[in-house]
Amino acid sequence: SGVTTINLTAKDAAKAAKSTTASVEIAKGSVTLSNSTSVTVNVDDYVTYDAAATLLASKATEITLNVDSAKNANTTPAEQTEFNAILQASNATNLTVNSAGNTKLAATSALGSVQTATIVAGGTVDLGANNVSLDAAADLTLSGTEKTSSVKLGKIGKTDMDYSTNVSATGLKAGLTLVDIASKQDATVNLTGTTGTVSLGAIDAANVTLNAASLAG
Repeated sequence: SGVTTINLTAKDAAKAAKSTTASVEIAKGSVTLSNSTSVTVNVDDYVTYDAAATLLASKATEITLNVDSAKNANTTPAEQTEFNAILQASNATNLTVNSAGNTKLAATSALGSVQTATIVAGGTVDLGANNVSLDAAADLTLSGTEKTSSVKLGKIGKTDMDYSTNVSATGLKAGLTLVDIASKQDATVNLTGTTGTVSLGAIDAANVTLNAASLAG
């Protein structure tokens, strides 16, 4: 109960670091946390939390994902550290993602109560490919300083959400995709600090403020 920390650690990380076919350790075990209110998951070097695994934290109001980065020894090194699991935290109001490696939430992930999210991407953070919605989003802060930094989000807010939504992004050289943004009140999107290509979908709100140097899509 209370605060729970999950550490996923590879047994053979040192060996994998020297390999061109890094022996990534696949974590497949599902975890159910019935009473935890704050959950932190640390994914260490050369671990992938598999897309078939489920992390269920039904009472958690705070979720933090920390994903390290470790690549193999290929001529073009490939990322070997990822969080790809199903994350079901339907009551979480705060989400923090620090992803030096890759984070791609699997289908049926549930984050529909998240109001505040901070995402720092060193690699790819993708909530959009599998339609993971942030239906209650009020404040989203997205950033990444690496050339590989990218964020893709699915639906943000809802048309009947009776408060404003704000999205601020900086950096993200490898790109930013925001599928749709909605609110019954105001929507403010600040993209002037982004350094990569931005793809922005529809914005449906009473009043829309968009600050952007350039957009694609």
